[in-house]
Amino acid sequence: MGNTQTTSNSLDHSDGLFTLFRDQAEVLQRMKRLVQRQRQAVVQDDPEALLSLLKQRQAVMEVLSEMGGQIKRVRAHWESQRASLSPHDRAQASRHFDEIAKSFEDILAADAQDVRMLAAKKQLIGNTLRTTHTMAHAVSAYASRVPPPRTATRLDEAS
Repeated sequence: MGNTQTTSNSLDHSDGLFTLFRDQAEVLQRMKRLVQRQRQAVVQDDPEALLSLLKQRQAVMEVLSEMGGQIKRVRAHWESQRASLSPHDRAQASRHFDEIAKSFEDILAADAQDVRMLAAKKQLIGNTLRTTHTMAHAVSAYASRVPPPRTATRLDEAS
């Protein structure tokens, strides 16, 4: 009878664990969709959409942070929890960990690429502004050195 109780607790525990993994995977998929939309906003030079997406991502990050606390508690006792899982559940847990790690890697890689794209755009805009500023100074300097045009006198006024 005690063995049935242990098996039942282990099953309940693994169900809760896998629910947590699935929930985290779903939230990460939501984040990945936002990351894809963010890429479009960066490529299309749409700062309003980018700001809106960043705000949405912040809300998703808050959910992930809350889940992180739960995951941290699981990881603190993972070895004992892992030992209580069936071989099938252990393999499934391992797949979930790998999937979650891959999702985080994909998100971080996409963010790094977006940062590089935004930095390149910033550099291009800065260069354009400096060139425009330099050209404005050159035009101003040239205009100050050129004498004003002489007023032509009309021949019929001289008569």
